[in-house]
Amino acid sequence: MAVDIVAPGGTRTQPVLSTNIGGGFGFGSGTSQAAAHLTGLVALILEVKSNLTLAKVRAVLKDTALDLGFVQEAQGNGLVDAALAAIEASKY
Repeated sequence: MAVDIVAPGGTRTQPVLSTNIGGGFGFGSGTSQAAAHLTGLVALILEVKSNLTLAKVRAVLKDTALDLGFVQEAQGNGLVDAALAAIEASKY
């Protein structure tokens, strides 16, 4: 499976602070954290420009990603950049 883009998911030594099921807060890492980050970013993009198609949302994410310097197979287009993605989405 190819990677299109990466999102912050934390690591075992630097987890992400998040909410827990049933209330409260806790730390976690991995794809569950990254998926939530990316989902929130897509919501932000659609809040900025609600008429964007899925293809255009994907293009905004890919075009504004930060190259982390890894091979394409490991990072895809790079790390999502929420601020830049929102700005670019407004231009459509």
